[in-house]
Amino acid sequence: MAEQLLQAGLNALKGYVALHVLTCLVPAFLLAGAIVSFVSRETIIGYLGSAASKSKSLWCYGSRLESLARRTGQWTINEA
Repeated sequence: MAEQLLQAGLNALKGYVALHVLTCLVPAFLLAGAIVSFVSRETIIGYLGSAASKSKSLWCYGSRLESLARRTGQWTINEA
């Protein structure tokens, strides 16, 4: 009984890892490659590097999320 449960758990984990690689990691690497090819390294480091100010990094990240949310129709903040 315990061996069957352990085997079922390991099979579920194997399926999860395979699905996660296909649905999350592959697209993430493709997007990262696209960003690196179209945006210079100095610009990326300037906004997101360790020497960048926190407010500059958060602004860059937040404005991108806002833009994405508006384009996909998932903007939920009431704008008066």
